[in-house]
Amino acid sequence: MSEQMSLAGRHFHKPLRRSLLLAVAALSVYTVLGLPSVTAAADTPTAVELMQQAHDGRAEWIRFPGFTAHLKCTSGTETVEADVTITADGRTTLNLPEGEQFQWVRRAIRSLVNHRIASSPAITTVEFAEEQATTAQGRLLRSTATGDQRKWRVKGDVMTEVHGASAKDRFMISVADVFRTPEGKHLPKDFVVTTWNVPENTIKSARQVHVEWLRVEKELDLPARYLAVTTRPDGSLTAQQIEFSQHKTGSAAGK
Repeated sequence: MSEQMSLAGRHFHKPLRRSLLLAVAALSVYTVLGLPSVTAAADTPTAVELMQQAHDGRAEWIRFPGFTAHLKCTSGTETVEADVTITADGRTTLNLPEGEQFQWVRRAIRSLVNHRIASSPAITTVEFAEEQATTAQGRLLRSTATGDQRKWRVKGDVMTEVHGASAKDRFMISVADVFRTPEGKHLPKDFVVTTWNVPENTIKSARQVHVEWLRVEKELDLPARYLAVTTRPDGSLTAQQIEFSQHKTGSAAGK
């Protein structure tokens, strides 16, 4: 009886062993030829899914209460102090001196605020710009919209590059690092903005930016320091910095 059961068991497992051997052989062929496995292909996100991941990974100011802060702004050897008020809908009031010397402060703060309260959905008119060309910075995507020359590179939930162009110049934003919030979302930390002249294709400037953030409330991080160093082809360099202090939000800011 036991001998019959043993024979039956060996007979029953023959198909299973055959299937297992075939599976191992197939996997070996995929490995030797460098072909992607079925599982790997199924797990690879599409271009649209990658763009959605990058959009969803951003830290946004949800139910933003507005805030005020004191600023110490330095450009080269010149320093001024000012106060800024950001309303709940993103409007900015700054009491800066007249003139162009410190107008970069307005542009920098406007960019920081607009990127945090932006509520537009992820761009869906995208495709891969390169076939299976994944770099240390991720996959390159391009717009499929008519007349839109923009490109983006995405790695995980971070947009590591942004490419844009106009009739006079083109630019690339290259992200080196991000600041992670306690919730796992990301804020800009270290990136470079490079601008080229068109059609000469010569570099106009390279602006290296570093941003630090301060947690002031649950799920709300505000800028604490903004540093930008701009270099130009003639060798000139400009260092600009904004230091934020005395942050007050919502009703505490008098809103």
